[in-house]
Amino acid sequence: DNIQGVYAGFNAPTEYGANKIVRQAVAMAVNREDIINACYENGSCGTIAYNFISTVGAGYTDVDSYEYDPEGAKKLLEDNNLSGITLKLYTFAKYIPVAEVLQSNLREVGITLEITEYAQTGFTKAIKEDNQYDLAINCTSQYGGILTVMVEYLMTNAARSFMNYSNADFDAKLTEALASASYEEMLAKYADLQQFVAEEVPGVALCMANLFCVGSSNFYGVNLNAQAVDVDFTG
Repeated sequence: DNIQGVYAGFNAPTEYGANKIVRQAVAMAVNREDIINACYENGSCGTIAYNFISTVGAGYTDVDSYEYDPEGAKKLLEDNNLSGITLKLYTFAKYIPVAEVLQSNLREVGITLEITEYAQTGFTKAIKEDNQYDLAINCTSQYGGILTVMVEYLMTNAARSFMNYSNADFDAKLTEALASASYEEMLAKYADLQQFVAEEVPGVALCMANLFCVGSSNFYGVNLNAQAVDVDFTG
């Protein structure tokens, strides 16, 4: 059972991606239960997530995040003269159903979401070259735990990221965490980082999708130390 974090990330340099009010409103407008029910077999193939980090990643912690509050999101937009905006979302075939749920959720708070489908192969490179998107849907945690996700998705000039996120405070916190003198200190600083990301909402964590692998009782030949994914063997 490989747990894969699915998220909608903002393109930080755009008008709306740079606007924390818009990011908050989108986070408040998303009904994760709709996503789980419509796209992940009513929870059989996924669970609600508020954190970019995989629930089976070492150092994962629960975060205080923006809860589903469509009326609050609508008021937030209206109070800041942002009602009626249009956001462009890019994704690929696998996540089109998720995008359509988001489209419905955002429509309820006064945001129009335009969905554009790209090929999955070379997705990040292709959309960054186009660079006309406000949001994009993809996944993170198949590439590993907290260190990998923080460095390769959220640090300035992150290698795998299409969010183009750059925050000096985040970078400083991450640099301090990487220099931790003990494992316990590192975990505490990683917990602080996870909460920082939840509050800044550079993207909206949507769900942890379960990807299943089934084998017979004499299944063998897999080197577990060579996996690039977070795998939950508790079952």
